[in-house]
Amino acid sequence: MNKNSDDPKKVSWLPSWSIVLLILCIYSISIILLCWLFPNVGERGQFGDSFGAVNALFAGLAFAGVIWAIFLQKQELELQRQEFQRQNFESSFFQLLRFHSEIVNSMQFRSQNQRYSGRESLSQILLSLKSIYETPEEKFYTEMNGDSDEGRQDLLRRLNDRYEQFFTEHQSNIGYYFRNLYNVVKFVNEHDFPKEFKTKKFYTNLIRAQLSSDELVLLFYNCLSIRGENFKIFVERYALLEDMPLEDMPSEDMPQDMPLEKFIHKKLKELFYKKSAFGESD
Repeated sequence: MNKNSDDPKKVSWLPSWSIVLLILCIYSISIILLCWLFPNVGERGQFGDSFGAVNALFAGLAFAGVIWAIFLQKQELELQRQEFQRQNFESSFFQLLRFHSEIVNSMQFRSQNQRYSGRESLSQILLSLKSIYETPEEKFYTEMNGDSDEGRQDLLRRLNDRYEQFFTEHQSNIGYYFRNLYNVVKFVNEHDFPKEFKTKKFYTNLIRAQLSSDELVLLFYNCLSIRGENFKIFVERYALLEDMPLEDMPSEDMPQDMPLEKFIHKKLKELFYKKSAFGESD
């Protein structure tokens, strides 16, 4: 990340210690010149009295210089504080990302006589989810509902019931997985950045880049359930489903017997998600 992208506008003037040093040098040179030009103390006093206004001006400038130096020092300390906070945040953030990768790599899934691990296990878990959501009965029910508020709510309740069925079977894997992923995004969302949304979007894009297509589909269905309703807020705010593969809805020239699984995600997307979840404008 560009170090300067989040810092306030940096001061391009002299550093504060240079201003103080400059004032001290001018003052010292003035005393030396005065002693050299007027070796007699009385003459120096008369000369000083005749230039009282000038002395007051220099005194005022010196005071203003001290105030300006304090102001610059305060700005430098603020920049140092922000840089320290950024470094602490990034250290924690990338540690959380590594921990998320470790969770994925440690996943295990057994199907008949085969054992899968890591992202391969997520692919198998997704197949299990599809076996629940994409039965002929569920496809028909999805196709026939959602045109009214009552139908939409009924469909959402049914989707949640199916997800609970899926979650019960795979809780040992996906429960921990989604809790951790949610907390990584929440950690970014709650951090105080100088440029709020732009910077948060940068870090959530890094999170999204770690997710495979299978993980995005699992996240898509998770957020349609009661378990994922809080996560759905972040998904829509930071376009976490932007890279999710979605089939287009059938057009008039497509065969009427085209399998509904080609369109099921797109319909659920239009019914239950804001366009911002997919990086689209309203």
